[in-house]
Amino acid sequence: MIVGFQNGLIEAYNMQGKYLYNVTLHTRSILSIQWFNTGGFLALDSSGYLTLNYNNGTLALNYTFPATGNTLLGMTFSVLNNIETIYLGLIYSTNII
Repeated sequence: MIVGFQNGLIEAYNMQGKYLYNVTLHTRSILSIQWFNTGGFLALDSSGYLTLNYNNGTLALNYTFPATGNTLLGMTFSVLNNIETIYLGLIYSTNII
């Protein structure tokens, strides 16, 4: 299990609840974590900072999405060819008048 916190901390546990490791790459509230069947995970925080991590928590890639003026709420994704191609969708809030 991967758990994200408001302070940006990410912790990993096995299925028996035993603590495995933490990831301290983020400094803002974790909005979404997506696990890959092939191992590893994506984590997105409220500032738009996205990390792709190996299954041991080590950073593989990172990217910060530009600010849009709207509140970032989360993400969704699809993977093709065993993580060779990732399609990522960001979810924003907008004000409807």
